[in-house]
Amino acid sequence: MFRSAAIALLSLAVACAPAAVAQSPADAMAREAQVKEIERLAVTAPWRQSDARIDALGPQRAALTLLQRHRVDFVRLRNRALAGDQPAALKGLAELLKQDLPVPLRVRVYT
Repeated sequence: MFRSAAIALLSLAVACAPAAVAQSPADAMAREAQVKEIERLAVTAPWRQSDARIDALGPQRAALTLLQRHRVDFVRLRNRALAGDQPAALKGLAELLKQDLPVPLRVRVYT
């Protein structure tokens, strides 16, 4: 009885494992390139362009690393502020700052 329960739990854990664990190095590099392109567009193009890239990333978002998700969230929240939705942007940035962010990203959020 215990063995079948353990096997069932292990199967469930494997089935629910994040997609990032199973992604190939090429997929990881492609995702990083997408995030870098979003960050580049955020400072070189109108905010709607980076927002469109974030929306296009939607289904693949679960495959991003935690740091990549934080970076994309920062751009999305910055775009909200530029679009005129300052209350939502400030609330989101406050939530983002509660996360364990690397110092360079934390400085970007504050500035």
